[in-house]
Amino acid sequence: RSLFAHSWIHGGFVAVITGFWWLGVLEAAIHGFTDWLKCDRRITFAADQYVHYACKLAWLTIAFLCSP
Repeated sequence: RSLFAHSWIHGGFVAVITGFWWLGVLEAAIHGFTDWLKCDRRITFAADQYVHYACKLAWLTIAFLCSP
């Protein structure tokens, strides 16, 4: 349950900052899946962080390109 909540908190921040709810949903899904892989020791902490940072950069780029 806490991983679910953690992921949606990140998604909520992305949605508020970018103004796009669907980017928040994508963030929550990818963040949760990546953290699950890390906790299950299928990926390293470094890989987990790389995905998180890459997603944040992608969301900001998409939000910038999609803004009027």
